[in-house]
Amino acid sequence: MALPLRAALRSAGRFIVRNPTTMLSMARHALGMRIAVPLDALRWFIANTPPSKKAPQDVTITPRPPAIGLGATIDLMGTTVRAGASIRVDQIEVSDTAFKVTLRLSDVTMKVLGESFTPVAGLIKSGALDLSKPGNLAKFMPKRPPVLVEAHDDILVLDLMQNEKFATNDRVQRFSSDATVVRMRRIAMRYRPVKEQPPNLQLVGIERLDEGDAYVLQGRIDSVTTQRSYFDVVTGLLRREITTTETLLVPLEEQVDYDDYRDVGGMQMPFRVRISDGAPYSTTTRTILEIRRNVPVDDALFRPPAPR
Repeated sequence: MALPLRAALRSAGRFIVRNPTTMLSMARHALGMRIAVPLDALRWFIANTPPSKKAPQDVTITPRPPAIGLGATIDLMGTTVRAGASIRVDQIEVSDTAFKVTLRLSDVTMKVLGESFTPVAGLIKSGALDLSKPGNLAKFMPKRPPVLVEAHDDILVLDLMQNEKFATNDRVQRFSSDATVVRMRRIAMRYRPVKEQPPNLQLVGIERLDEGDAYVLQGRIDSVTTQRSYFDVVTGLLRREITTTETLLVPLEEQVDYDDYRDVGGMQMPFRVRISDGAPYSTTTRTILEIRRNVPVDDALFRPPAPR
């Protein structure tokens, strides 16, 4: 049974509190531009969405890796139809002006419920509709929604930016191309000079690490990102960085630990870097065999391949 909007929002808060690991996993994958769909969350959302005459009824969601199975009873131009399909996310393209999601549909089924003699019922019962290419059917649907920007064969392309409320949401802008570029640049700059720190960096205390005590300095990189740097009290070397990014769901922490420092041309460089976002399955340790500085690199290596 669907809840009123206010009750649904309260229930949403309880779901987040009771399922913190699920929501944190969603945030981590969202920031990494990967798709992670917790089916329990989808089922909860559907069950607690305010009722609507045009909304699908009796919605079912089942896992069909690498897709999900979706079934629903819908009103299709005055005909009650039970529809089902396997839906897979093929691609996500994010820019300042677009948020495109490419969906691939397969195993599409339609069954007329009850007695119906409408033109749609006749087409479905006769088998004249080519359900193997649902995109071709969606292309000619009446009152095609603005977010459906492309449809062909088994492909549907949705541009969520065509929805005004989505496009003007401030939090959506955090996932723009500029934000992604900034994050990728920050990852690439892990071997930057330590002196390149946020200008508002402040000493906030001393904490104990495995190797000993460390000075903790904290600064804000931008409006949604905070960085904490841990410097060894004895050697002054950078031992750890924790970057906290505010997301649509919960704050996301990424921790980088630096170890096995060696002299490289008069500079101390870490030869072991461990990266973790808090999940046991998402911890990476990189062991560097050799570091060389100021080595000439051919510019041709950075040229994009010629189009085919």
